[in-house]
Amino acid sequence: MDIQEKRELFDRAKKTIAVYLKDCDADTTPYVCKMKDTKQGYEEIEQFILNLMCIEGYTVGQAIMIKERQLNPSLLNDVF
Repeated sequence: MDIQEKRELFDRAKKTIAVYLKDCDADTTPYVCKMKDTKQGYEEIEQFILNLMCIEGYTVGQAIMIKERQLNPSLLNDVF
């Protein structure tokens, strides 16, 4: 895979993340939904998701739920 193909893959991943975050369900992931409303929060979530996708092989939805578990104090004891 050359650099251009990698860039296109990265851009597609970012677009997919944007769709997921745009359609954020505040009932399921209230902390992620609130965090994404700031530029810094959005960038942090986006980077977190990209890392989990690339390093661990998680889907966008799985990564969002993991981030919610980290942020939401009522979910801190949930098992991954």
